[in-house]
Amino acid sequence: MPGSRLRRPGTWTILALAAFVLVTGLVLLVLGSSSVTDTAGAVLVCAGWAVTAYAAVRQRDIAAQALRVSREERKKRQDDEQKARRALTSKVSSAQAEQARQAKRQERSLARIEDTLRQIQVSGAAGSLHAEPSDQVDVLFVTSNGAGLGHVTRLLAVAEQLPDGYRYELLTLSRAYEQVRAPGLTVHYFPSSDATQERPHRWNRVFRSYFRRLVEERSPRAVVFDGTWVYSGLTDVCRANDIPLIWVQRGMWKEEKDRTSRQRHDVFKVADEVIVPGDFAGSEDVDAGPGISPLHVGPIVRTSRSDLLSRTEACEKLGLDPAGAYALVSVGRQAIDGDGSGSVDVPDLVRELCPGTTPVQVVSPLAAAGSGSPHAEQIEVYPVMPLVRAFDFVVSAAGYNSSQEAVALGIPTILVPDLATVTDDQERRARLLAEKGLVLTAKSITELRDVLASITTRGVREALATSLSHIDVPRGAAEAAQALHEMVERSKWPLNATTIGSGVPSRSEEE
Repeated sequence: MPGSRLRRPGTWTILALAAFVLVTGLVLLVLGSSSVTDTAGAVLVCAGWAVTAYAAVRQRDIAAQALRVSREERKKRQDDEQKARRALTSKVSSAQAEQARQAKRQERSLARIEDTLRQIQVSGAAGSLHAEPSDQVDVLFVTSNGAGLGHVTRLLAVAEQLPDGYRYELLTLSRAYEQVRAPGLTVHYFPSSDATQERPHRWNRVFRSYFRRLVEERSPRAVVFDGTWVYSGLTDVCRANDIPLIWVQRGMWKEEKDRTSRQRHDVFKVADEVIVPGDFAGSEDVDAGPGISPLHVGPIVRTSRSDLLSRTEACEKLGLDPAGAYALVSVGRQAIDGDGSGSVDVPDLVRELCPGTTPVQVVSPLAAAGSGSPHAEQIEVYPVMPLVRAFDFVVSAAGYNSSQEAVALGIPTILVPDLATVTDDQERRARLLAEKGLVLTAKSITELRDVLASITTRGVREALATSLSHIDVPRGAAEAAQALHEMVERSKWPLNATTIGSGVPSRSEEE
């Protein structure tokens, strides 16, 4: 820029004029012989220097202005680039947001389409089958698959408290279903996805079809489900047929499982009502989400003290000598690794630490042949709790049913929590019950040896008996049955719909 300014004609003219004036002044100073010529020479020299100084100042101003212009242009380019980047970023963000919105809309549309297809599937054959009055049931109880019969036992406890005349049936996924066989009880078995090793997606589709046919045949007025996850087929079929779906939701979930369960905290998407059985270990509030207020009832047990046989009767039914001492062991070859010492044969420990006591094991139909302990008497009976007076004490896992029945029936009990359960927090239940003095508990072989050595002592047994004597009779099963009855009665309101004639005679009547 400065160089280009120097090459302008105006600038060179000024410099040439300054040079001419300066040279002329110097000539007059050197050659002049009078004061006039000297004065004129001095004036010209000063004028030449002045003109040169003016040219220098002018050039400096031009250079400064060019620098400012250059900086302004550079700043403007940077601002323009930043604006362009911001505009581009904004466009990209907007495009991404719009793409996400479109994906969400497509997802919702697909969900609606899928739901519509499911409804068509579950209701498409409606009316093709009509249940005869003799086949209709008031309540269909449904249980998920479990390690045993805990879900089944809990629902049967409620079913047996229903008002006289109620008809109910049981649908279970438990492979131990044959043990539930009883006069007057119809049991439907459907293999679980674990039992069939089928992928959940296809299993749910087949189960939905099976359950739809069963509902069409039985026309239940209500469906009661006990489990930790409500199958989509249950929800779809019940809602397509306007059947209330009640979820019996055992409490004491593990913290992580409770926190991550979508269904438990948004029940309205899968069920219509929630019943939460109480626990002697302690009460808890369950947030079932919007639209659902869980009904908390007392602990649910199937066996009451009035159902217990005497010691002599129980021993005779089990084929045991009433004169002997027995311990009911329902933990099998339990792996107790709380102290890192590995597995242990619990019946063998009972024989070692409780001299004169014979351990007795209930054989599960799900257990592999020969899995029982060789140190225990083996029995096959369900339910076993009415016969519990045959035993001096019980060693049991800390599942819901076994824990509640042990406390409700006043049985000296050692709870050995299964730490490998997915949902049920057996460790917390056993600990809380032990803190209340209602049971003894052990998480390791060392602890188990200690409590086995102490449970036969008089002081420990008396302390347990004193604490257990203050327990009120649990009424959870009766409370749940009454609530279920009210829900069923409340669901009858669509039957009040009617049509009356207009009162206008037809043309044939006028004629």
